[in-house]
Amino acid sequence: FLVTHRMGTGKRNEVATLIGYPYQPGAEASATVDGKAYPMVTDSEQDAGWLASTADEPSLVDAMKRGSEMVVRGISTRG
Repeated sequence: FLVTHRMGTGKRNEVATLIGYPYQPGAEASATVDGKAYPMVTDSEQDAGWLASTADEPSLVDAMKRGSEMVVRGISTRG
């Protein structure tokens, strides 16, 4: 799970996950911190997912700092 700050662009808290297996094409995924879910979109070719709404990035990063458990879920090509 990555939180990126892009120096020079002013972009902070860009959230992404590299899951380690190919997602099912068009599959939905989510990151949940202490019961609050953040929907994600996926890219099966990159084995990656990003928040569906960039507006949720600051909230998720804050929840990750304060929370005690984070679970990332997605559907692999195997189902």
